[in-house]
Amino acid sequence: TMQVDVYTLPNCQGCRATFRRLDRSGVRYTIHHLADGAVLPDGVEAIQAPVVVHEGGYHSGYSPDKLDALATRVLA
Repeated sequence: TMQVDVYTLPNCQGCRATFRRLDRSGVRYTIHHLADGAVLPDGVEAIQAPVVVHEGGYHSGYSPDKLDALATRVLA
């Protein structure tokens, strides 16, 4: 199973939308709260939450197309 980590901030609409889309797709993920001290992995640079980190890369911001592509790979 591919590890999926979502780094989030409080009151982040894009984060909530990301959780909903991943939930609907059946993708399991771990939430990391940046405001509580979570730190992005080495090599991950992002200026917008959420940051979705997985095998093969990462993306930041709410991106339905990238989330759908991720779900296809995770659930294959």
